Amino acid sequence: MSINDEYTFESAIQQLESIVQELESGEVSLTRSVELYSRGKELYEYCNKVIEDIELKIEIRE
Repeated sequence: MSINDEYTFESAIQQLESIVQELESGEVSLTRSVELYSRGKELYEYCNKVIEDIELKIEIRE
């Protein structure tokens, strides 16, 4: 299942915020930090793509 099937933009942002909080807590193992970073990067890329698609739609309509 891809991120597109798992999340809406809003839920992906919420997950990213949760990941940031967990990483900033300073109580995360190195292994967990790498897992969180990897997931966060996937979510960031998904959110960025959604924003780029919306910007393109806006530009086309202008």
